[in-house]
Amino acid sequence: MLALSSAASGFLGPRLKVRPATPEERTAGRSESLINEVATVCAASLLAPDAPPAARGVMASDITQRFSTRNRAENALIVAEAADGSIAGAVGIEVQMLTKACLEDGAQLDYRPLLSNLAVDPAFRRRGLGKQLCRAAEREARGWGYKEVVLKVEDTNKGARKLYHGLGYRQTGIDREAEKPVVGSSNAFGGGGALRFVQTTNIALRKDLLLPPADVAAAAAALAAALAAAASRAAEAPDAARDAVFAAAARLLDGGDPVAAVSALADAVAAVLS
Repeated sequence: MLALSSAASGFLGPRLKVRPATPEERTAGRSESLINEVATVCAASLLAPDAPPAARGVMASDITQRFSTRNRAENALIVAEAADGSIAGAVGIEVQMLTKACLEDGAQLDYRPLLSNLAVDPAFRRRGLGKQLCRAAEREARGWGYKEVVLKVEDTNKGARKLYHGLGYRQTGIDREAEKPVVGSSNAFGGGGALRFVQTTNIALRKDLLLPPADVAAAAAALAAALAAAASRAAEAPDAARDAVFAAAARLLDGGDPVAAVSALADAVAAVLS
C-alpha cells in the first residue's frame, strides 16, 4: 500500500488533520460553528494563556468579521483538528486591497491574500503544525488564482519570523506605527483583565507562490553545478559521503527550511568532492 506523507494527506501523524473549515462551520451564530473554539486557541496563543472571556469575545468578533461567511471577499479558515474533534491550531487567509508592504494605501495597491492569526495550542507545538497550516492556506490562495501571499509579523517575534523565513517569506517593508492587542491586568482594568492596544513594529513579509526566494534560487543554481561535479566523483566517494548527499537532497525536497537544507546539501557535496 502506498503511504502518503503528512503534507500530502493533510495528517500530522495519527492524531491531527489539517483542513479548511466548511462554510457551515464558518457560519456565525450556528451551534456547530468553529469560530468560538478557534477564537479560544487564538486568544491563548496570541494574547495570553489565561486570556479572559472578554478577550476571547473580541477575538471571536474579529474572526467572524474576517473569516466567516459574512465576509464576501475570498477567505478561508484553516484548522488543525485533533482525534477528539477539538481544535489544536488555526490560521486565516483573506483577500484584501494591500500594497506589497501590507499597507492599505499607497502605490501598488492590489488584491492580495493576507495570512494572519496563526495559532497553535501549546500542547501541539514543535510538530511542524504551524508550517502545515501555512502551506494549507497557501494552497487556498493558489486555488483562488493568486501568485503571492503577504503577512505581518511583530519584529520581536523571532520564532515566527524564523518559521516564515523557512517557508520562503521575505521582508518587503516595516510598519513602525502598528498596534497590537494586549491583556491588561485585573487591577488596572478590572474584571479579570481587558484588551488594550499598544504600539509595536511589524515586519511585512511576502512569498511568491511560483518562484523560490532569490537567495534560495542563487544557492540552488550554484549547488547544481557542484552536484554535477560530485556526480562525476560519486563512484570514488565513500558510501557514507554519498548517503549524506542523498539525505541532504531529500531534506531539501521535503519542504523544510530551504536555506538550511541548501546549506546541508552543499556541505555533503563538499565532502564528496574533497
